[in-house]
Amino acid sequence: MNMIAAMAGITDSNFLKQYMKDNIDIITLGGYSCDNETYNAARKIVDRGRCEFIVKPEDLADHINCEVNKLRNYKPKWKGKICANIRATNPESFKNLDNCNVDIIEVNAHCRQPEMIKAKTGQTLLGDIKRLEAIIEYVCDNLKCELSLKMRANVDNIDTIEIIEMLESYPIQYIHIDAMKPGVMMADLDIINTISNITSKHLIGNNSVKTHKDYINMINSGADSVSIARAAVNCDIDEIFRIS
Repeated sequence: MNMIAAMAGITDSNFLKQYMKDNIDIITLGGYSCDNETYNAARKIVDRGRCEFIVKPEDLADHINCEVNKLRNYKPKWKGKICANIRATNPESFKNLDNCNVDIIEVNAHCRQPEMIKAKTGQTLLGDIKRLEAIIEYVCDNLKCELSLKMRANVDNIDTIEIIEMLESYPIQYIHIDAMKPGVMMADLDIINTISNITSKHLIGNNSVKTHKDYINMINSGADSVSIARAAVNCDIDEIFRIS
């Protein structure tokens, strides 16, 4: 499976229409902010000139449903899945998504924008495993779609493997790993390989996939699927995802 990952302020329905093709299996809306803390953080990010989706939490489900309908109506025969990447600070925030008609909800434990870090969401969830686990438990018990967790690997003072082992206890379908390694301008394929050997979940590998060789290396390291983000703006997607 091949995936277009979330890019806040970029991956809306108009952007994603071009990737509703046979070699793309999942397209991702978002990231979205689904509570007041993350919404206010997103507004501060916009104030300093960076792109964000600014949708009030109480309007988010209707907004996502509208985006999904635009995509499905644009290409009804496309068989892929539509995902929404969601930033939140606590389990109860996900009540705003109870009526979402998206195929996959992706919990964001990945964002590292300073405003989101201050709001205690995104990557900070990795350092508060009890709160992260409470969020995972809530979405598993209450949301009717498939579920994914996107997280950043190799974060200082975070035991990536402990989190992966915790996720094994929950019926989420996907673990989406940004295989970042500080100071290295390429994906940490070793962490992808390690995770692939200890999880039963569908593993999506992400980071620095800009060429077909990068794609093959990620697959050969144990990823079940590969996602790209910035490369969707700057690179030849069909070449990256081509069949060898």
